[in-house]
Amino acid sequence: MKGCTLVVFTLLTIGAHASCTGHHRPPDAEPDAVADSIATLTVENHGTLDCDIFILYNGARDRVGTVTATHTESFSLPGRTFAYTAGVQLQAHAVGRRDTFTSERFTVHGGNTVVWTLETNLERSSLGVW
Repeated sequence: MKGCTLVVFTLLTIGAHASCTGHHRPPDAEPDAVADSIATLTVENHGTLDCDIFILYNGARDRVGTVTATHTESFSLPGRTFAYTAGVQLQAHAVGRRDTFTSERFTVHGGNTVVWTLETNLERSSLGVW
């Protein structure tokens, strides 16, 4: 009986070890191409106030950057913000005011360019993806 217990214990130990080590990616494995992809966001600020830009995805809100009044800025969006979501939204907050505008939900993929044109009245802003 003692030998049987030792065999069962050994098999359980080997099984537990295999289940813990079998799911790790080797260090030289290819990175996840989708999560590592990049999209470009260009924000054209036609307004007279600086705007802080955020991206909303999967319940998260990440700051992208700031666009100075009457200027255009380009930013890189990392794949983690759009790769595993049904859509994202952009949000602009006018610095020094309570004005915040959130875009409609849209999808973006690695290699896409998103152009968001912010007007003085943020409600009149437009968005394009290609």
